[in-house]
Parts: sequence; C-alpha cells; structure tokens
Amino acid sequence: MSDAVLVAIITAAATGFGSAGLWAFLTTRRTSSGQVVTTPAEILWQQMQQLLTSTQARADKAEEQRDRLIEQRDKLLEGYTAISSTLASINLSLQRLLELAPNQDH
Repeated sequence: MSDAVLVAIITAAATGFGSAGLWAFLTTRRTSSGQVVTTPAEILWQQMQQLLTSTQARADKAEEQRDRLIEQRDKLLEGYTAISSTLASINLSLQRLLELAPNQDH
C-alpha cells in the first residue's frame, strides 16, 4: 500500500471513531432512569435565568410602588397648596377686620 492510501484509511478511521464518539456522547446524556444529566454550566444557566426573572419581578414591583408614591405626593401637594391658599385668605381677611375694628385695648 502506498502512503497516500494508508493516510486516507487512517483519516477515515479517525473520522469514523470521532463521529462515533460524538454520537455516543450526545446520545448517552440520559441516564438509565430517563433523567437528563445536567452539567454545571446548565445548572449555572438555570440559576442565572431564575435570578434574572426574580430581579425583573422586583424591579417591576419597585416601579409600581414608585408610581403610586408619586401619585400620592401629587395629591398631597394639591392639598397643601389648597390649605396654604385658604390660610392666606383667612390671614388677609383677619388683617382687614383688624383694620376696620375700632382700636380697643383688651
């Protein structure tokens, strides 16, 4: 046999064994009980996904709470403005009454 034929046979055999090994790896990821074997990378990925989901849920809840607080603040500011305006009117009215009233010593 020539060297080229020998190299071709060895290459074909190595490719065949490599393919068979890859196929065996991919098909034997299941254990005999039928459960999928999880790698540390898959576990880490799942934990990261769970963390991302819970973080997003907390962020959404915090945003809703912020929006409610802003609405409450706006309502309080409206009330304070109305109270301040009313007190200013009362003060002005009292000053006019005092100016109109005769000067009496109590």
